Amino acid sequence: MTPLQYGIIGALAAASAISVLFFDKRGKTHKPLASVIAYLIFLQMAALAGAAYLRAERLIIWLLILALYTGSILLARGNVTKIQPPRKM
Repeated sequence: MTPLQYGIIGALAAASAISVLFFDKRGKTHKPLASVIAYLIFLQMAALAGAAYLRAERLIIWLLILALYTGSILLARGNVTKIQPPRKM
């Protein structure tokens, strides 16, 4: 991987982790399962950002396989209950 690819992966993962961490909870009901999922997503994105910083290529590949919803996290602004599974055709 090139340094640019590491930088892009790290920036996107860090943005996703920050988005989940600073989710605005005002006016929302507390959902325990969604909270656990948000915590796991935060840990995964933080690990992906750390792996990109350390340039651990094998770890990045596996974390990227798990991080298919990185764009969805950013679009949902950290609200994990808004992340939709792909529609079945």
